Amino acid sequence: MVSAMTLGIVVDDTVHFLSKYRRARRELGCAPAEAVRVAFRTVGRALLTTSLVLVAGFVVVSLSSFELNAGMGRLTALVIALALFADFFLLPPLLMKIDTDSDTDTPSPGNVPDRATRNGRNRTPPTSP
Repeated sequence: MVSAMTLGIVVDDTVHFLSKYRRARRELGCAPAEAVRVAFRTVGRALLTTSLVLVAGFVVVSLSSFELNAGMGRLTALVIALALFADFFLLPPLLMKIDTDSDTDTPSPGNVPDRATRNGRNRTPPTSP
């Protein structure tokens, strides 16, 4: 039960980060490192806040006198905290490494000056979510 519940929460946070990363890469024409910065600027605070609130909530559940609930609360809080760590410290370098390797055959966005204007999009990264 804990694995199904935490998997849903963890995947949701990762999908939010990845969607902003992909948007920055495709629509804004950002390089991988800049796309990671855009993703952090747009969803980083939200991921941190929601994860910390969930961890705090499950820590409260871990104080239950019913041992099954207490164990579930401890395990869920731990998994969510580890997932937040992975989203913030493991996912960005992995994305930059994988995306850099896939960009060796294609020209960089800087070499195509009118790519964003051709698509009718602004190339500047957003500053707010």
